[in-house]
Amino acid sequence: MSGRSREFLTVVRKFCTVSKAPQKEQLVLIAIVIASLGPFLNKAFHIDDPLFLWMAQQIAKHPLDPYGFDVNWASFMQPMWIVMQNPPLCSYYIAAVASAFGWSEPVLHLAFLFWATMSILGTFVLARRFCREPLVAALLTLFTPVFLVSATSVMCDVIMLALWLWSLEFWFAGLDRHQSWRFFVSAGLISAAALTKYFGISLVPLLAAYTLARDRRLAARLVCLLIPIAVLSSYELVTAEKYGHGLFSAAMLVSAGISSVTRPSHVSQMLIGLAFSGGCFISTLFFAPVGSKRLFLAAVIGFVVFAAAFKLLITSRIYLETGEAPVWLVGGLFATAGAGIVALAVINLVQQKRAMRYCSCCGLLAHFVSPRSLIGRLLRAHFCQWRWRLPS
Repeated sequence: MSGRSREFLTVVRKFCTVSKAPQKEQLVLIAIVIASLGPFLNKAFHIDDPLFLWMAQQIAKHPLDPYGFDVNWASFMQPMWIVMQNPPLCSYYIAAVASAFGWSEPVLHLAFLFWATMSILGTFVLARRFCREPLVAALLTLFTPVFLVSATSVMCDVIMLALWLWSLEFWFAGLDRHQSWRFFVSAGLISAAALTKYFGISLVPLLAAYTLARDRRLAARLVCLLIPIAVLSSYELVTAEKYGHGLFSAAMLVSAGISSVTRPSHVSQMLIGLAFSGGCFISTLFFAPVGSKRLFLAAVIGFVVFAAAFKLLITSRIYLETGEAPVWLVGGLFATAGAGIVALAVINLVQQKRAMRYCSCCGLLAHFVSPRSLIGRLLRAHFCQWRWRLPS
């Protein structure tokens, strides 16, 4: 661990000098989350917030028809089920809160502060299984830029993250304690995660792989994973009947609507995937062994290669409203970090063939699976949605 990391740990430990009781650390985390996100309670709605708010207003009037209206999102009117590529559970939550307390920014941001807090607490609880410093892991998650930005919106990402983390914890606890009810709670949370953001359904193959890697005698527990599959299948059938298209399959095929002329190459998509992963986990640089010359040399070479690749394959082929240099420089940095994280996960799996390591590695490498697979198509659909919105 680097000197910077030791200093950071020293500061963090000052919050819990009296005891190492998990309850105290959780209270500290709640206080830090509120202090960090509280100043943004009056933040104006932005980015895709209006889509979720408009759907919530529709739900308040017609609870069984969340997508039954048209919206002007791309300078012309379109049905909401075409524009909105996310399931409706987040908007149902907004509608429930707003119907009782109003539609103002402070009210809704305060309602979403609950999910941000649950996400950080879920990170803390899960991190206790993986490392000796769960408080640090939770704080690094909180202060990751992508989390701070998402946590000050009323979009579905942080809700899905909270449900994702706690579904993992309940599943792991069920395996540890042999308590069947925890598997059903986990299955319910996975179902809710999938109805909040479709990516949540990827927990099904992830937990199936983890369970079998841990002990094949536990295979009978996998029956519970049929519950989220049944829920999402029912959602697909209901939306197909109501809107003429199953909305889950329609979301998976978003990227297919991009013509072969404008669609990035597989190499470009892999490069963006690495940058996406590196940007999300950039806080791991606090723990880089700065004294290693080999690692420093590899990082420099990786940065040069990835920055050049970004310049040639990404910035030169899309329209940018800003200068190209910041994009390919930051892209190169994030892609280098992403490649390092992938390499670390693979090396860790090879050296320590444990079920937890297998779970972590599978979760990370899921971002780079074949486009023919269900999860691969879903991930690429989300990458294509957000990648082309970045310039604006």
